[in-house]
Amino acid sequence: MEKPPSPLLGTLSAAERIAKYREYAKQALKRALNTQDPEQRARLLSAASDWHIMAIKAQKNADRPEQIIPAVEDGAGPSEPGLSPKEPI
Repeated sequence: MEKPPSPLLGTLSAAERIAKYREYAKQALKRALNTQDPEQRARLLSAASDWHIMAIKAQKNADRPEQIIPAVEDGAGPSEPGLSPKEPI
């Protein structure tokens, strides 16, 4: 049996994560084509589609790094417009 998706996908680089998503889509599609149970096939095809969509979205995000919000140096994260990270919300 194949390994389930890693709970640590966020620790991978964008390219590695995209490759994993594509691999999971391929595995789900392969399993769907090999099953005789129509309900199981439908679930697996849906999973394959979901993984494929995630790969496409991740690729689009990787192609546009300027849209990534940089972290605030003090670790507070992005703030609301007009507020500095030090102001109370």
